[in-house]
Amino acid sequence: MKNVFIALGGQTIRQNQDLGNNRLEIVKIKANYDTKGFNPCDSFTDRMWSFDLDDVQRWAKDWAYFPNKLKFDVVDKTDDSIIV
Repeated sequence: MKNVFIALGGQTIRQNQDLGNNRLEIVKIKANYDTKGFNPCDSFTDRMWSFDLDDVQRWAKDWAYFPNKLKFDVVDKTDDSIIV
């Protein structure tokens, strides 16, 4: 099983910043699927995800209107036995 980091999609990040919310929650969970055929930052799920936290943070900043104001809250749910 691998750790996966999941965040909201880029459009939602922009909408939140329009409303003055510059915080983004990134959830860390465990996944038990094979990574072949999975595309991180899948546009169909309106979520950004990766096996690397730095990737998700970089993508979020790329989408943000104000990347320097964006703050991250990483929530570790690996102990909650969440399986994707």
